[in-house]
Amino acid sequence: MGEIGLHRERGVAMGLPMTGSNFGQVTGPIAVGAVVSAWGWSAACVVVVAAAILAGLAAWMLARGDHNGVGEARHPA
Repeated sequence: MGEIGLHRERGVAMGLPMTGSNFGQVTGPIAVGAVVSAWGWSAACVVVVAAAILAGLAAWMLARGDHNGVGEARHPA
């Protein structure tokens, strides 16, 4: 029975880290560069830690949700 849920959520489990990685590569240098220019290198650590905490909270919230209907149409045409 556990295998059924695994197959349904595999796309989500693969897509979220890949999307997050790409998003971080695009926005990270811009955000950290702006912070370094404005407040120095020590402030950049705060931005990186805050981003890591937000990503961890988002992952935790997604992990505790009910994903039984992932990939299934809610309103079939």
